[in-house]
Amino acid sequence: MKHYDIFLLPPPGAASEGSSGAEDRRKLLKTHLKVVFSLHETKTGIFTKLDEPFEFEGKTHAARGVLLSVTWPITEDYKLQDEKTPQATIDPVTGKPPKRLFHSVDQIIPLDHGEYTVMSYNDRYELAESFLCVLPKYVARQICQEVANLWFRKGALATAADMCLTMDLEGN
Repeated sequence: MKHYDIFLLPPPGAASEGSSGAEDRRKLLKTHLKVVFSLHETKTGIFTKLDEPFEFEGKTHAARGVLLSVTWPITEDYKLQDEKTPQATIDPVTGKPPKRLFHSVDQIIPLDHGEYTVMSYNDRYELAESFLCVLPKYVARQICQEVANLWFRKGALATAADMCLTMDLEGN
């Protein structure tokens, strides 16, 4: 998962005398805390196989990668990345990576319950929670129905089947 931003803090003993390691660690910790407190947690049980790879048109995809690549505002301007050979996604207007709707997704332990925690940013969590309902349909539209059937529970597929994918003027 090389194409996702992963934030790691240096260990406490990484600073040595005469270096700015302790100051760097304090800055990183402060930034890390801002990110953590800017996130909203949503629990969901829509996935059956979050990390199951699926090959389609010469690219390998996984539900985790598709979810984490959804841009905010939502747009279909960017192609889904190949999980094996990801490329940097750059917004041609800003020259920067586009903002994402979701921050992370992890399975809740114990594994036998099949629930996941999806983290989104506080300023877009309502859209993120709503988007989870149509995610199976989005996957079917972006890739194919076969992969949606593989990655999502039947209840999630049934709920999404009754919905229509549309966007407002802001791309949501």
